[in-house]
Amino acid sequence: MYLKRTEGIVIKSYDFGEGHRVVVIFTHRLGKVRAVAKGSRKTKSKFGASLEPLTVNEFMLYRKPGSELAIITGADTLLSNLNLREDMKTYYYCALMLECMDILNTDDDPHPVIYNLFKGALLDIKQGGSLPSITWLFIFRLLKQAGYRLDFFECGKCSTKNFKNPHFAPEEGSVYCSGCLSKRDLSWPVSGEALLSIKKLDSDYKLDKKSQSEIGNIIQKFIKYEFGKNLKSMKFLDRILNNNNSVEMNLKKRKNVFSGINNQVK
Repeated sequence: MYLKRTEGIVIKSYDFGEGHRVVVIFTHRLGKVRAVAKGSRKTKSKFGASLEPLTVNEFMLYRKPGSELAIITGADTLLSNLNLREDMKTYYYCALMLECMDILNTDDDPHPVIYNLFKGALLDIKQGGSLPSITWLFIFRLLKQAGYRLDFFECGKCSTKNFKNPHFAPEEGSVYCSGCLSKRDLSWPVSGEALLSIKKLDSDYKLDKKSQSEIGNIIQKFIKYEFGKNLKSMKFLDRILNNNNSVEMNLKKRKNVFSGINNQVK
């Protein structure tokens, strides 16, 4: 049994019983925690908007021995990050980061470095950095912290940096030149322009749409390969990036696509 206070960022939530929600939180001290917010679906809930995705709170968590779920006994909002949810384009980039945080982290595994990386990425976005670059750079750093260091800078076999028809091989987590790639290897083509863009990623680097699409495709396929899961948020992000205004208008009618709604991406 424990009663602990820790800072945490809300990843997602879903309905639980009558009037309650289970909230998935990535905390600074405890890692990813699933906790029940009792009465949080009621009109006069004491939690208010503190359980919305991206909100940074000081949580008080109580857990009984052997229980998979903690109980949220208190949540004091430190950063609402409301501006990150109000703009649909910004929100769906953030939702992609939230989804990767959920997939790549196991429950109750403390990792302060990942917490600080995520909080820092959100701060970079709020300060007006390049939204796509911040997002992809964060996901690459997250993968590295989770034990998946992807190498796009030299051939995984001959170490050449002068690529011709490069392909990314997920099993090795590396790119291969055409001379080293076996026909039996699972791989995906990637352009030299996209590789150069990955190398230049920082909070101010402006990505073109073609490189964005290639980088997103690599990340999505790699996570599917390693974890067997589709990135649901990529479906909405792709539509917004393709200037599908009708989709954006429909999305605005929904308060929170990733709060308690299980959308499947085909």
